[in-house]
Amino acid sequence: MKNEIVVIAPSKLFSDTVYEVLEELHIKIPSYIATGKETIELADNIINLGTKVIITRGQNVDLLRKHVSIPIVDVGYKYEDIFYSYKKALKYSSKIGFIGLESSYKTAKRFKEISNFDLEIPKLNSLSEFEDTIKELIDNGTEIFIGGKTTKEITSKYNKLCIETEVEKSSIHASINEAIHLYNIGIEKRINNSITEEILECTHSGIIAIDKNHSPLFINNQAKRLLFNQVDKFIKDYLTSGDISDSLKNGHSLCNNIINFKGSSLTFDCFPIIIDSLHFGCVATIQDIENIQSTEKEIRESLISKSHCAKNNFNDILGSSDALMHSVNMAKKFAKSNSTIIITGESGTGKEIFAQSIHNYSNRFNGPFVAINCAAIPENILESELFGYVKGAFTGARNEGKAGVFELAHNGTIFLDEIGEISKDVQVKLLRVLQEREVTRIGDTKVVPINVRVITATNKDLVEQIDNNNFREDLFYRLCVLKLDLPPLRERKEDIEQLTYAIISHYNKPVSISDSALKILSRYDFPGNIRQLKNIVERLVVMCDDNFIDEYLVSEILTSEPHFRKDISLTTTIDYSPILEENKIVDYEKKLILETLEKNNGVKSVTASQLGISTTTLWRKLKKYQLSD
Repeated sequence: MKNEIVVIAPSKLFSDTVYEVLEELHIKIPSYIATGKETIELADNIINLGTKVIITRGQNVDLLRKHVSIPIVDVGYKYEDIFYSYKKALKYSSKIGFIGLESSYKTAKRFKEISNFDLEIPKLNSLSEFEDTIKELIDNGTEIFIGGKTTKEITSKYNKLCIETEVEKSSIHASINEAIHLYNIGIEKRINNSITEEILECTHSGIIAIDKNHSPLFINNQAKRLLFNQVDKFIKDYLTSGDISDSLKNGHSLCNNIINFKGSSLTFDCFPIIIDSLHFGCVATIQDIENIQSTEKEIRESLISKSHCAKNNFNDILGSSDALMHSVNMAKKFAKSNSTIIITGESGTGKEIFAQSIHNYSNRFNGPFVAINCAAIPENILESELFGYVKGAFTGARNEGKAGVFELAHNGTIFLDEIGEISKDVQVKLLRVLQEREVTRIGDTKVVPINVRVITATNKDLVEQIDNNNFREDLFYRLCVLKLDLPPLRERKEDIEQLTYAIISHYNKPVSISDSALKILSRYDFPGNIRQLKNIVERLVVMCDDNFIDEYLVSEILTSEPHFRKDISLTTTIDYSPILEENKIVDYEKKLILETLEKNNGVKSVTASQLGISTTTLWRKLKKYQLSD
């Protein structure tokens, strides 16, 4: 802990006892002897050097707590300390006086009440009263004193003895433990404050917090940039005067305040800081209007660039596995209904392709298909995108207003991807739209009826979200009238071969792949599903030599994947010995294929069946050996 914890001893006796305790505990904590002004000067110096907690006693406690802001641990007086000092003093005289400030005074006073010992205990408020009080006690017959270093120095001037107050080792031990505890709490608090500050620096908004006296509590760098380092002027002009200040004091928030500050158009919101019904200040968030408009423009252009049509149908869903066909058949049944559908499945399983296919298979296929990713749009913009807005509804709104995606999807289908990411506020409004089949644009009172089929998708467990109070249960049941679960690729591995050939053909390159390589691909689980398979196959196409993908390249690519399980051997079931006689095998295979084709009058499905391979594999081999028509 270096110098983070320091002892300031009021006397040598106290200091010696501290060293004994520290040696017993095997702890190294610096200890200095100081009282009065020396204590304050010493405290300032050690705090500048990094001290976070001070341990001390007596008058030093009162002095330091008035002067410094770091924790001060008081090695409090016990009755035993006063008792032992009193017994020592009795050896010299029975006329004894006790000198101490607030904490020691209270303990001595209670000690006298309990013990009924004859002890003069004057109440003192500051060190400046010590000498006059001691002189007065001497004049009244007090012959010996109990106190600290300052008392001892004064009594010696009048040739009177002072017994220094004893201190128990257990008291010092307890105080050291308390200091360590306070130090650790301080570390945790500083870490939490640093994390909070880092978070507040990650936003594009300027953030200013002030207390009820208008003094800044926090200012992030973005606020300084937006206000050209004139934060004090902003606080004075906008946060501490007029209607805004009065509203904040009354607990009211004020949003969408538009100002021109040093030639820059800004908007800011103000929120009161209220804790336990008490007003402590306010927080202001500031944004550049030009940046808001730019962000809004980019988001809208991104949405507009996607034409409102479904490009895929069920024929585009590749595979013939039982798991996939079950999902396809269910989706076709669902397409004939107008009920809401929720599509669940891991990332990369093709949820949007299924949504488009359902739309094109339904009686709404001539209507619009409008897709929106709820996770990709900031919350403050998502609401306006979903439900639309009218002129002047908010800063940056188009003069002509804008229709939301529900209106755009009228007589068609709306697909809300990542539905589990929307906020509780948006959930409430979405629920109302689903119940009433009508929308009201932001800033308007006009109700617009809509005829929309709603399909949603998520890779989250919404039931768990409900349990965690992150998703409304009533909305869940509105969305989950029909539920379509898409299987992950690891549950339909028989489709990997067909998918691989389809992906390869997409690149318009004469690339072929060995059976051994396909077997290796089929053994991998693909946690990223079809999206990951596409990425891997693209890599294989780019990296293969002579337009041929072999098992070695596949093994190399797969083992570099972040989720590759090293306990799985990709090659243990593959016999590489035929590679040594490749030419003989090629000749034999070509001859066998030709003979079987001739025998079956060129019927490829029958030929493939007799050869024990798929029709796709036969087609590939015919192409490879240039045997195709």
